[in-house]
Amino acid sequence: MNSVLVFGSINHDTIVSTPRRPQAGETLLGHSVTTQPGGKGANQAVAAARLGARVKMFGSVGADAAGSMMVDSLANEGVDVVGVLRAQVETGAAILTVSDDGENSIIVIPGANKHVGEWQVQELETTVKPGDVVVFQLEIPLAIIAPALKVAQDGNARTILNAAPAHEITSLLPQVDILVVNETEAELLGGYPVASVAEAQRAAANFANAYEVVAIVTLGSLGSVVAEGENLLHIPAVSVDAVDTTGAGDTFVGALAAFLADGMSIAEAAHMASRAGAIACVALGAQASMPTRAALL
Repeated sequence: MNSVLVFGSINHDTIVSTPRRPQAGETLLGHSVTTQPGGKGANQAVAAARLGARVKMFGSVGADAAGSMMVDSLANEGVDVVGVLRAQVETGAAILTVSDDGENSIIVIPGANKHVGEWQVQELETTVKPGDVVVFQLEIPLAIIAPALKVAQDGNARTILNAAPAHEITSLLPQVDILVVNETEAELLGGYPVASVAEAQRAAANFANAYEVVAIVTLGSLGSVVAEGENLLHIPAVSVDAVDTTGAGDTFVGALAAFLADGMSIAEAAHMASRAGAIACVALGAQASMPTRAALL
């Protein structure tokens, strides 16, 4: 059985629910505040595990109470946490504002995520095997992603790069099999607006041709676009009453990895990932809303 190996961030999320996002200088009364496990890497690991994948996490948390909570939370979801380092710093944190329309704003404080480094690369090297799916994001140091990608590629695994948050990543792309970006990230990488299905198709096709990757551009309520070679596929969004879109993108990526590890084609896995991402919008919080495999069937 192929595994999903997630190389990335682990955060402690504080979520503030509010009628709308405040304007500059404005004080606004909110509805509630909660704390939950988060981080793009941990979110994607949980999403894959909930869908039945065998998952191992490579990351770093602090030697603090929040770090213990994050490791325990991952383990309780069935994620192997042997690749998670306890650094002598604070655990990474994220402050999220979620408005009544389901949209969100996020501030991330990296903390221990800055300490993802050579130790995790070595752990990945001892673990990865042909056919595995290795997932990366950009909330950890970019300098360590390149050697980790090489380890995954040398191990004949399939690599997914979710280029979020947005950075210049062209130097990494020769070692990437599947690139997943949203509209903002696609615009940064392509240098032109991506706000419609047609523009996303153009961007995905350009990325696929220029970098020899499978390119996926997610578009929220407009669905997603997949470019594989000369083939372009638009996957319409599943209609839901969105409560919180925070975990949708990470659920999509984790689900994509899980279904690819299970042997599905890119098109099949992307369709299932789209369904999973939509379901993740109907409850507050990133990991709390992620669906099980049974919920997709």
